[in-house]
Amino acid sequence: PTAVQLGLGEAIIEQELYAEFATWLANAPRADLEFLPAYWRILGSWFQHSKDYAEAIYCYTKSVELDPLDYLAIGPLAQCLTVAGQTENGIVAESLFARMQLANRNINYSRDGFRRPEWMLQVADSLRDVGRDVEALAWREVCEKDNDGDASQVAKLRSQRLELAARASQTALRSTLPWSSRDLKPPDIAEAIAKAKALSDGDKFAGNGKRSQVQATLRWEDVAEAMHARFQYQNGDDAKAFGMQTYQSNGAGAGAIDFDRDGWPDLFVLQGGGHPRR
Repeated sequence: PTAVQLGLGEAIIEQELYAEFATWLANAPRADLEFLPAYWRILGSWFQHSKDYAEAIYCYTKSVELDPLDYLAIGPLAQCLTVAGQTENGIVAESLFARMQLANRNINYSRDGFRRPEWMLQVADSLRDVGRDVEALAWREVCEKDNDGDASQVAKLRSQRLELAARASQTALRSTLPWSSRDLKPPDIAEAIAKAKALSDGDKFAGNGKRSQVQATLRWEDVAEAMHARFQYQNGDDAKAFGMQTYQSNGAGAGAIDFDRDGWPDLFVLQGGGHPRR
């Protein structure tokens, strides 16, 4: 299945398993994957890592053309454009990244039940701007319902949404980028496979030119009690509130800093609220 192929490719890239990436890329069903933004984002990550910025720009641009809200591609696209000396385009991509990242954040907040009208309308505007008009109308409709809007306006939005969906004439997706992948040179996949294989072979050698026989191991030891680090996280759950907020599921965060300058890191751990639900 394509989902499994994409998940495998992303995992390989994240773990920098270049020999496996060369095999994955050689065997990937490109005809099935080329219509999916994640495929181009995976390729973009590889080319960015190998400092082939022109190829990375092409791949990230393709990803954004297929999914204009894909901030995971827009962010590194801005980085590659800047490194490649395309400063003006880098600024455009960075601005778009901030907007689409905000839209995705607002989507997550709304999903968790925290639905502020201005956040939902920002999502609707972003969807409209990239041609996802049916979804934009759906967000406006839900915003009206959730905030005790005018019943006639809710009915009007619903009617517009259903009519547009029935006609199956939703506007084609619009990339919001001022350039197109059609104007860029596509990457040579065979060359990318060869380079990944070469890099994987090089990574097997130590700095002295000989193969390294050292196998690194990780060992974890719980020293919290010995350090008197006693902490229990309260996520701020409220029995009267609908849904769950993002920080309740992700945690409130922690930091380490030598606050008293004694040479030892001090821990600063945040709570998500007061007492848990009773």
